[in-house]
Amino acid sequence: MKTQAHKTEERRQRRFEADLEATMKTLFRRLPTLCGFSVRDAAALPRERLAQGPASGLFVTEVSVYPMRDLNAPPELCNEIVTALDDLIDENPVAGELLRERTFARVLH
Repeated sequence: MKTQAHKTEERRQRRFEADLEATMKTLFRRLPTLCGFSVRDAAALPRERLAQGPASGLFVTEVSVYPMRDLNAPPELCNEIVTALDDLIDENPVAGELLRERTFARVLH
């Protein structure tokens, strides 16, 4: 039998996953050239690999766009991603830990 605290944590996790999915759908819809990106812990990255500033100690890396005009993604696009993640973390402070070391990619059907 599950305790009340366990049930509450499960509900919180499901709510976060639903919010995250909605945020990613909106982000990929708003940025049609965005193919994917990763969220990494700043401490785990060499300084030269950092693509964008911290969102609660997290960095957006490996941003891929199509068509690729340069080796680096446009700064405006990176800022959009960071803003979306910051908003998600503001709404749910636990989100920073749950976003760490995840990769997000556009889903094509």
